[in-house]
Amino acid sequence: MNLRYITYKYGKCIAKTVLSEHIYDQVKQSYYNFLNKNKTYQKKYSRYKSGINLFIHNTQNSGGVVGSLLQEALNIAQIPFRVIDLGNPERFNVRSNDDDLYNINLIVLHAASNTKYRLPLFNLNYKQHYNIGYWAWELSDVPDEFYNGLGLFNEFWAVSSFCANGLSKKVKVPVLTVPHYSSLMNENILSDWKRYFHINEGVFYFTFIFDCMSFTERKNPDAVVEAFIKVYSMFEKVGLILKYIYPESAKDYIDKIKSKLKGYENVFYFENFMTSQELRTLISISGAFISLHRAEGFGLLPLEAMGLGTPVIATEWSGNMEYMNHKNTALVGCRLVPVEGRYVGSTPGDGQVWAEPDVEEAVAYMSRMITDAEWRNSLISHGLETARFFTVERTGQLMRERLEFLGLLNGISQ
Repeated sequence: MNLRYITYKYGKCIAKTVLSEHIYDQVKQSYYNFLNKNKTYQKKYSRYKSGINLFIHNTQNSGGVVGSLLQEALNIAQIPFRVIDLGNPERFNVRSNDDDLYNINLIVLHAASNTKYRLPLFNLNYKQHYNIGYWAWELSDVPDEFYNGLGLFNEFWAVSSFCANGLSKKVKVPVLTVPHYSSLMNENILSDWKRYFHINEGVFYFTFIFDCMSFTERKNPDAVVEAFIKVYSMFEKVGLILKYIYPESAKDYIDKIKSKLKGYENVFYFENFMTSQELRTLISISGAFISLHRAEGFGLLPLEAMGLGTPVIATEWSGNMEYMNHKNTALVGCRLVPVEGRYVGSTPGDGQVWAEPDVEEAVAYMSRMITDAEWRNSLISHGLETARFFTVERTGQLMRERLEFLGLLNGISQ
């Protein structure tokens, strides 16, 4: 008689003694469901070999970054996968057979990306696969128009607890948190960065990086500029680095920012795409990374900054609170205000809210960054500790453990 059977036998006796008949029957059924669930999924999706069809956007923007992070995590977790470009269903459909497909579809799904309309363009029977949506959304509530049509998903993996909580209000399938991770830590910095970037040495630079196509109203560079102008009047050697992509999509907005900063010294604009080494270098040479956003689904770059030993100033709201606290970040207080149509999916009076950061508090933190070395070093130390926790190994293991529990990785050892 083995130990498992003995444990089961006596556990059953104890449960029958202390539980009512009704509760005991519920617990027993839940236990049987737990034992048999993975076997059920293993059989149901057995037409295809175990692994993941990874639906991502093969681009250079934030969608492409998410795809790269997932590929690295799957490699670390030793889960076989093939990449399917969400932007090219035609290329996918020209294949002659589906022998190279896997039993799981992992689909990168921003709430407003219209992925639900794109998926039917792929010549694929989704009912024969276990479908997981890798979910991101920047507000606490999901508009009905973005929720409708998501019925094909068996479960969702959200990039943060903030995203998971918002989606859980709408769906009846499991919603788990599988966060992003710091990925720039292994890149070397450029040794000749002063000449490479034409940046002056001996200046305390505040750096903000954003994608103009991710809605400037949400990223809120105006608040960073306003805070910097006030700090500039207080210190001699202070500078601002603004790194952004797709400026052509927000030309008038960028022109207004440049107009506000005209005449200020040590202000630098970088508009081109950068390699990971260039980006790592730019963040590493910064005195502090600042993000006075109104909303974030996760906020990957502040975490990257922590991993590079650069202290962070950020709005105390939304997905970035997955990893931020008052020990590792200078958290700027805020008040929640109506979005009022200033973000995708929002209309005036719909009840959606986001953060309005306190610019004066941000100014105080920026000033302290320059003058209080002990406090700044404490933020750096705790930030590094946080970044070491949010790793590719941890994210990969979270994915693997979940899929093993469901019985969807049959025969794939690690």
